[in-house]
Amino acid sequence: MNNEDVLFRHAGLVCALYKGIDKVAILDAKELNGDICNNVEDAMVFLKKHLRVSYKIESLKRENILELPEDALREAVVNAACHRDYFEKGSRVMVEIFDDRVAVVSPGGVCKGITRENFGTVTITRNPAIASMFFRIDYIEQMGTGIGRMRDATRKADVAEPIFEFDGFFKVTFKRNTTQSTVASNGQAITGDGQAIKTSDRKRVILSYFEKHTQATASEVAELLGLSKGRVRAILQEMTNDDTIEKVGDKRYAYYILKS
Repeated sequence: MNNEDVLFRHAGLVCALYKGIDKVAILDAKELNGDICNNVEDAMVFLKKHLRVSYKIESLKRENILELPEDALREAVVNAACHRDYFEKGSRVMVEIFDDRVAVVSPGGVCKGITRENFGTVTITRNPAIASMFFRIDYIEQMGTGIGRMRDATRKADVAEPIFEFDGFFKVTFKRNTTQSTVASNGQAITGDGQAIKTSDRKRVILSYFEKHTQATASEVAELLGLSKGRVRAILQEMTNDDTIEKVGDKRYAYYILKS
């Protein structure tokens, strides 16, 4: 380990996934000690790996929906990396996932001059060089707009607005939806594994796909619906038995067409 490692290890990020709502059992953890931009991107990868994803299907398109808005999470991580107190060597930025919340915590609290009354309305930058760099590479749109953008993103996603705390540390907390579901455009609730989508709706989407593409493989339908190939093959077999579609070929070369 060289002197640079010793001096700047505290400048990295630590990501942690906990079991339950307390810091007792750690299920996964990652220490990020790369450059500041890669640390932000790797923290987002960690969040997207462990947060639930739901699907919304409209016509032939499937949209993946992270349970908490990605824009708000990214703003929180960027804000932590940009504005933390880098002279505080006893702690690092923490990105923590619990069963009921996600917390992004950075050392140093808010800058001198920011109070609870003017929080979110005034701009004071602790690390102007880092803030300027983030602005130039489009990590932040305008300096001082991060708090508002987090609030706006959560409102648009129809989730609870973030909670901000700044006593010694600056902490942003996003509450998670413990019902593990979202609502599709047709009003049908669908879970991350797609199991709550009605079979009739799945078949409708499949038929619409056939009308546009003429034929489809089980893999293509699985990607469309966000289901396993095994579950999709069972649905396709039902549609074949109903004389709705026809299977052509066998094994890995098989594909399906509309029944003429």
